[in-house]
Amino acid sequence: MEVEKAKLLTAHRARPHSERDLGDFLKLKEGENSGEAIRRGIEFDFPYDKTTFKDRYTRQHRNRPCSTIVAHLAKDGLMFIHPTQNRTLTPP
Repeated sequence: MEVEKAKLLTAHRARPHSERDLGDFLKLKEGENSGEAIRRGIEFDFPYDKTTFKDRYTRQHRNRPCSTIVAHLAKDGLMFIHPTQNRTLTPP
């Protein structure tokens, strides 16, 4: 969250995001997953079954513990949205 203060970032590789995903990320409140947003009336554009993939996206909260991050981010990377920026998390 203070990335502009860093003199050098190493191993920072952000995954590409589609316009659809970026639009869906913007619909999430900090600390909220897509299932919670659906319950408050938000409609997502993601093409997955919304009854099965209710937690497809999770915007982390900057002041709470992060969701458990899995080792296979290539498949589940969209589950971990940055708390304040419109992107997924990146490895340090």
